[in-house]
Amino acid sequence: MRQVLFLIMIWVSVICIGCTSSIDNINYELPPPGTPTVTSEQAKEIAKNVYKIKEIEIINRRHLEQVELDERPVSAYGYTPVYWVIKGKNNEGTIYVSFVNPEHHFIISN
Repeated sequence: MRQVLFLIMIWVSVICIGCTSSIDNINYELPPPGTPTVTSEQAKEIAKNVYKIKEIEIINRRHLEQVELDERPVSAYGYTPVYWVIKGKNNEGTIYVSFVNPEHHFIISN
């Protein structure tokens, strides 16, 4: 009986160590909270390639205001409302690129 109990304790220990190990590996693969998955350079490329903006005057990252939130694509609902905000030099409009997903972007014309 003692040997069976000892084997069960070893088996439970091995399973717990295995579970903890796999959880730790997953956490290392995720970026820390607040880390952008879309860089400012990627946002600039989207502005230039998709919206054909010629020169970028200002680029900053911020939480969208309500008017801007209403203009977001429906596919972006439920994601973080933090976007790269890009303004061109020649009043070409303001481009918004999601902080976390490069597929979520839109423009508000001036």
